Parts: sequence; structure tokens; C-alpha cells
Amino acid sequence: MRYGILLLLAVVLTASSAHGLFESLSLDYYIDRYNTNIDQAPVILKTILGSEQVEIRVALDNGSLLDLGIETDMGSIISVSYSGIADPSIAIETSEQTIDEVIGSPDPIGAFQQARDRGDIMITANKIPGKIKVSTLLSSMEVLRFFYQRVFALPA
Repeated sequence: MRYGILLLLAVVLTASSAHGLFESLSLDYYIDRYNTNIDQAPVILKTILGSEQVEIRVALDNGSLLDLGIETDMGSIISVSYSGIADPSIAIETSEQTIDEVIGSPDPIGAFQQARDRGDIMITANKIPGKIKVSTLLSSMEVLRFFYQRVFALPA
């Protein structure tokens, strides 16, 4: 697993609300925004982000489960499926309520970190090197902020 997991989750967490995010047009907007910014990133960053198959499961407030499959290549999102993805390299589980809390926070990165620490956002890698990289990366709020600001061109 590579740093791309954080950036993919940032796509999910930067919508104006979790409910609005899950509408196809809204999701397409954030994917386009992400891909535009990642396309402008240095080649070394895109290489680090690599190619991943990510499954994001979100327990919605209405009791249903959203199962997104996201495939990346050189850091760019190349496909999204609303029916999950076979054999994901990364799995993320959370709830619509948690996403809304992170989005609504004045410090989304801090709120993300707290939600992850509470187990409200679970990120699982399927290989030991990836687990080590993600564990190290997620332990540093400064690194999270750096990638979040660079990819989404947000003010520091």
C-alpha cells in the first residue's frame, strides 16, 4: 500500500456532505478535481502513489451500505465501481455520520485522525510492507496535511 490511500480517502472526505458525495455527479466532480491536481504533481509523487485497488465501504444513515471500488494508476483514479472491487489491495470502512463529522470539522485532518483512532475509520492493507507504510504515514498529522493540501490545492 502506498500514500494513495490517504488521497483516495480525501476524495471521499472533501465533499460538502456525505449524502451529496454519493450522488454520481458529485463523486465525478471530486474525482476530476483529484485527478487534475494529481496530474500536476511531480512524477515521483505519482510513482509513490502507484496503482491500487481500493474498496471503500460506507454505512449510510438510512441503514444501507455503499460499496465503492476505486482503481488507481500512477496515482490517478481510472475507474470507480458502485459494487465494490474484487481483491482490493486496500479496504476502508466508515460511516456516513463519521464522514459528515470530518467534513464539518474546522480541522478535517485532525478529525480524520481522531475518527481513525476511535475505530470509526478503518483502513486495512493486505500486505505487510503496505501496513508498515500506512501505519507510519497515518501516525503523522503533518504528513497528512502536506498531502491533503498538495493534492487538493487548499490553503495551508
